[in-house]
Amino acid sequence: MKNHHMEALARSQRLYHRLTPWHGNGGLYILHSYEEMADNDLSWWDDFQSILSGRRINVSWHHPRQAYQDELDSRSWDIVDPQGESSWLSLLDGKRHYKKVGRSRKRLVGTAMREKTADEQARSDATEAERQRLYAHGIDYRVIPGMKRERTSWSLFVELCAPIEIRRPEDVQQAANLVRRLLRFETTLEREFPGYSYGQEDWLSEAPRR
Repeated sequence: MKNHHMEALARSQRLYHRLTPWHGNGGLYILHSYEEMADNDLSWWDDFQSILSGRRINVSWHHPRQAYQDELDSRSWDIVDPQGESSWLSLLDGKRHYKKVGRSRKRLVGTAMREKTADEQARSDATEAERQRLYAHGIDYRVIPGMKRERTSWSLFVELCAPIEIRRPEDVQQAANLVRRLLRFETTLEREFPGYSYGQEDWLSEAPRR
């Protein structure tokens, strides 16, 4: 049974790609430079654009170690500030800066961050200390490969968590090829990385390289 909504989105995506200039090289648009990365550097995240069947694909990739580190950061906040009282957004409640527009109007151009209170600074210091402790010891937590996708009227957004390394443009091309094969159902993450998971032992073994 046809899904008319999905078909309409696909038509809209192809139309957008046809009418909007493509800045990539062939079917790949690399957004970052890798000149400073060494062959043995750990890679954490990347994003790039690709083309599949006349439609644009926006890919946000991260290595499982990035998801593991994100969990460490989150837990450091939960341990020190479980009620969520600390928020960097509150620091934006500072002095507002305006620019004069015309004779009688002004426009907000920025807000200066206010200084932290003593209590906020203490929580911030405690959170950083807890984060460093978790970084040093790790936690009992595992990350497995995964992929999410979201269709919009102009492209397909793909979030990919996979244990690959991206250190040079050739690696981006390989990652793009993997995404295309996954979207075409030519392969699966389980087939590509059978039984893989990233955990505490992996985190600790990579400590000298971070």
